[in-house]
Amino acid sequence: MKKLILTSLVASFVTTGAFAMGDKPDIAFSQQQINNAEALVENSWTQASSEDRKRFVQDKTQELCSHYKDQPPVDIALQIVEMNKAVTPYPEGGIALGDWKEGEKLANSGYGMRIGNINPDKNKNRPNGGNCYACHAMAPSQPAAGNLGPSLTNYGMRGTSEAMLKYTYQKIYNAQATKACSNMPRFGYHGVLDDKQIADIMAYMLDPNSPVNSQK
Repeated sequence: MKKLILTSLVASFVTTGAFAMGDKPDIAFSQQQINNAEALVENSWTQASSEDRKRFVQDKTQELCSHYKDQPPVDIALQIVEMNKAVTPYPEGGIALGDWKEGEKLANSGYGMRIGNINPDKNKNRPNGGNCYACHAMAPSQPAAGNLGPSLTNYGMRGTSEAMLKYTYQKIYNAQATKACSNMPRFGYHGVLDDKQIADIMAYMLDPNSPVNSQK
């Protein structure tokens, strides 16, 4: 069974060396090279729990995106989006904004979802973070912002209509429900963030008092 995209990264590194970001090497891997890379992944993280090891197995969405190299034809892209909409539930009582100050903490935190035992782990009850700044610019005062995803600075100018709340919730809970083969993690779908955490991050993005929406 095909593994996560990590397999391709390992195969690239092992057989051709590391490539600079943005490079697209024109190379085809043999089945033996693919098998070797998959075996390497399979035999890694020996301290991982059985639950963690399930993360090495692709679901249908990941299989399709891997097969089409994240550029599926229109009909397959629509299939992926609809498939993920069907597994994206919404909070009871409707989508509401939480506390932007709590959302700010989550956006800055990359904690959680580790595989294997990392010692010392002094705070086992610490909640998972969203690690939003790894990919997005948000508050202008935060210099350590990534650019893999679009800038979210002044995201709140879009307003808080029902459609906007639904779109933002979908994007965080399950980005594949908005765009096929999105690079954004499916935070809610995979249980990384719960509904309260998503509501807090949404507030950080949309609340006019949030530093994300500072006009200074």
